[in-house]
Amino acid sequence: MKKNKFLKIACAMFALCLITTCVIGTTLAKYTTGGNAADSARIAKWGVTLDIEGDDMFHNEYTGTGSNVTVKSSDELKLVAPGTSGSATFSISGTPEVAVQIDIVFNGVDIVLPAGTYADYTTEDPDDTFTLNDAYYPVKFKLEQTNAAYAVGGDPVVMTVIENATLAQIKAFLSDYEGNDGYSGTQYAPNTNLGSSFTLSWEWAYGEYAGAVTNEDKADTYLANLMADEATFAETGKTGYVLETEYSISITVTQID
Repeated sequence: MKKNKFLKIACAMFALCLITTCVIGTTLAKYTTGGNAADSARIAKWGVTLDIEGDDMFHNEYTGTGSNVTVKSSDELKLVAPGTSGSATFSISGTPEVAVQIDIVFNGVDIVLPAGTYADYTTEDPDDTFTLNDAYYPVKFKLEQTNAAYAVGGDPVVMTVIENATLAQIKAFLSDYEGNDGYSGTQYAPNTNLGSSFTLSWEWAYGEYAGAVTNEDKADTYLANLMADEATFAETGKTGYVLETEYSISITVTQID
């Protein structure tokens, strides 16, 4: 009798152990995988600025020695004349955190007297003439550049890009040049210091035209007479001359992929 009692107790304890094992097994023995992530970002810096002050290249009056006015417009329009000069500067600055491309669009019209034989208004004889073997461009231009990539002692080096040139030649130069000096179509990697500037200067020199143009003074006088009274001084059949100069420049800095 006592033996059966112990047997019943043992069986009950075994059954309870099995139940506990199943309960523990279902609550503790699980497959599980976990993970966490976090991130943040700021906007990439741009900070590119353009300083284009090109509307002061030509003037309606010019001063000579002693600050005396030597050339002055009668109608307040801007003008050029032998002995005058001027300049304009265009600058780019900034260190963007994106790749960029710099595009420069340049256009210009040159004063010119085509090759040919013309009346000589520097003498009293109305039959006197002079001859130009080549087209005469009295106003000559120079383009200079400073670039942060080229510096000596922390100061950018001024480089003469093209000089003694016509506006047409400068346009061709900027359109065709491919390199790393900041001309049209040049691409830069992120964090490149774009600091650079261009100075476009011009001069109508006295008798110092490169190429030693013969009859330069006579050509100057002829052009000036045309400007004073084109209807009176223009000769029949003489075409192709231009009496006014102008230019335009557009600089664009664009993010690229």
